[in-house]
Amino acid sequence: MLIDAGEFPEKVYFLLHGELRYSLYTRFGKILSLPAALPGALIGYTALMMDTPHPYSIDATKRSTLACMGVRTFQDFMQRDPDVVQALLKTMIERQHILIEHIEELTTLNVRARIHNELARLCRDSTNSDGSAVIFPVPTHEELANRIGTRREAVSRELSHLQHTGVVLRHEGALFVPDIARLMDAEMHLKD
Repeated sequence: MLIDAGEFPEKVYFLLHGELRYSLYTRFGKILSLPAALPGALIGYTALMMDTPHPYSIDATKRSTLACMGVRTFQDFMQRDPDVVQALLKTMIERQHILIEHIEELTTLNVRARIHNELARLCRDSTNSDGSAVIFPVPTHEELANRIGTRREAVSRELSHLQHTGVVLRHEGALFVPDIARLMDAEMHLKD
């Protein structure tokens, strides 16, 4: 755990390697996973507003390397160098676009289409030249459900269907996607 929801962080972090999960706990006790932070991300910039609690928890989903800087030091850099302010604004705007895309998916796509979208995202880093991909480690059904705002049972049903039709194959603790285009084609039909 890097930052817990409700904390008042005193540092900002820079993700150099790995992946961080953002988890929002609703007032009804449900966990909603927001899109992950990837290398290059600035983490915990709510610390710049020292009287604002962090709205969600942040923890590593895989081995990660971070650099950190005290808030006062980072603020000094911002005051001395306008490029730092521009980089911060760029980062915040990029994050806003990612969150808007996530909200759009949650509100406009059915569960099956959201599952296909998430699997396609998981394929991005491991796409082979032949159009196949391996997803490893495979997120649990619960983790996938939290990422796309549904129930574990819906994820389980759809993954079983995708395996039955050969769109995805389980192999030695990984999910093999023989043809990402086929997964995305099935995803496009679900949006109609």
